Amino acid sequence: MFPRRRRGTSLPGLSLSVLILALTMNAHAHEAAQLSRVSFEAPAALESNDTEQVGRAILALVERGGAEADAALEALHDDGDRSLLVKTWAAAGRVQIADLGDDLALREVLALVGRFPATARTLELRVTTGELDAQTALSLSQNRQLAASLGSAIVALGPAALVAEMVHGPEKNRRQAAAYLATVGQADAAGVAASLARELRYDGGRYAPWKGGSLYLPRLSWTQPQARAVVHELSRWRAALPHDRKVVDQIDNNFRSVGLLRAAGYDFGQAVASGAL
Repeated sequence: MFPRRRRGTSLPGLSLSVLILALTMNAHAHEAAQLSRVSFEAPAALESNDTEQVGRAILALVERGGAEADAALEALHDDGDRSLLVKTWAAAGRVQIADLGDDLALREVLALVGRFPATARTLELRVTTGELDAQTALSLSQNRQLAASLGSAIVALGPAALVAEMVHGPEKNRRQAAAYLATVGQADAAGVAASLARELRYDGGRYAPWKGGSLYLPRLSWTQPQARAVVHELSRWRAALPHDRKVVDQIDNNFRSVGLLRAAGYDFGQAVASGAL
């Protein structure tokens, strides 16, 4: 059993029945659709042999939330006499109510996805509806089994959220965010570049925005104005912190590796020699 979200934090307008419908095969679509029309509050129905009755009870447990509901759902998906469909519904319910900001809960959810792969769809919907932030979504995507199913949902978070995570987020997420931003940039390079310039803006501080962590930049098809806006901010940090070799090296490496200076119309060697960098 793992820590749960508080009751009342379920997604607006998104009941588990919708998740069930997305999770299950077409053969079960009618049963799942019926569940979405009924409010059911009788956990005793978990003992029923009627699939629809059990599904309604699962919905009620998810709506209720809390330790008791989680324990009941856990017992259901561990019941060897239940069908795979019912077990998957119960597992999806636990994924839906789990507090993914808790490390223990996150590990248990990943274990559930390993046992019931269809529950990955539940996590995807929690990302696409905005319930899970970029940090949690990127952490989840580092699980090989979830990477493919969460990719589109993470891209849909947009440039601002992903750039913020790439610059300020946990070390394990930064490279991942840069990779997703390269995908975002295929459709919205201007948005990615503008978000980068904002997050990297020189503010006169003593520490660069990435605060001692790794500095990654996405590979984009930069226009010259976009590239120059980012180069401008990084050059100001480079000039302000000349004795911080780590910061200087990070900036220089990015200037070279992602073709940023070239896109801006600058030559790295000439820029350093002239004092422009």
